[in-house]
Amino acid sequence: MSSDALSQKSSINAYVQKIIPGIFGDEIDELALKIKSEHDLNLNGVKDTFNNFIFNYDTSGNALEQTVQDLGRMINLRFRINAPRRPPRVIILGPPGSGRSTTAEIISQKFGLVNVSPMQLLQIEAKKNPAIKIKI
Repeated sequence: MSSDALSQKSSINAYVQKIIPGIFGDEIDELALKIKSEHDLNLNGVKDTFNNFIFNYDTSGNALEQTVQDLGRMINLRFRINAPRRPPRVIILGPPGSGRSTTAEIISQKFGLVNVSPMQLLQIEAKKNPAIKIKI
């Protein structure tokens, strides 16, 4: 197993232990594998849906500053010289514990973008409406 795969596996295992205390051994590995496969399925769905409009950028091994600089170049890219500027839409995907929220917040502040976090939206709604909290 590569060092990236081991790192990803350990971050997923840590996430599983955080949300389901007391799970160990084969159980945690099985659940982590299920989470990883669901992530890959969702990622492939996004790629298939937005194939002509998506840049895939792998941040493995890059420092956060390098990722932000590279993303800045992608955001400022125009396909046609006279094309109107439209706010970019950046989707950050990654396994649990990979730093998606932190990266999204830094990128949104640096480039003046709006950061929409589904998890934060659900947490806010759960605080306002206890009935929905049970469903979530």
